[in-house]
Amino acid sequence: PSQKTWEVGVAYGNPSNRFWTLLRKSEILPSNWRQDDQLWLINNNMPLELGIGISDIGCFPGSDAAEFGQDVMLQWREDFYMRA
Repeated sequence: PSQKTWEVGVAYGNPSNRFWTLLRKSEILPSNWRQDDQLWLINNNMPLELGIGISDIGCFPGSDAAEFGQDVMLQWREDFYMRA
């Protein structure tokens, strides 16, 4: 996740990121579902109300994928499975 995502506390929370807009436009998130809620409420209610969840495999700031080698990714995989 980017530094801005960490500051906001929601995946893809940087205002310049179009992730949430695209979820609405594609109707993965219904256009009228929680349209006035803050991102953290939308993110936290998606699993129960829509059956959709979002998770990062790596849990520390950084948006340069080249920084993370195979050994780091393998460790993150193990950590992810432990959280699942």
